[in-house]
Amino acid sequence: MSLPAGREPSPVDGRLLLLLSTDPDDEPRNQINLQLDSQIVAGVTVDGLQAGKPVIIDGRATAWPIVPCGMAQLTSRKQRGILGQQKSRSCRA
Repeated sequence: MSLPAGREPSPVDGRLLLLLSTDPDDEPRNQINLQLDSQIVAGVTVDGLQAGKPVIIDGRATAWPIVPCGMAQLTSRKQRGILGQQKSRSCRA
């Protein structure tokens, strides 16, 4: 996955989530829940992500529910990527 060019003027920090679903009738983000039969969400922390630079989300990513056989079998699922951006705040003394 990558951040499209021109989307952000400077590198971003945050959490990149990959949502995977076998149900084409609804958005994957609407199918994630706390049950073990939930569709799959996997995520990695990104620090200084620049537009156009790829981010790999593989079997080492944190996932729910836990994906026991890696992520190779997930390519036939509907996919959606979400970036939760962390904004830094500076404090003056």
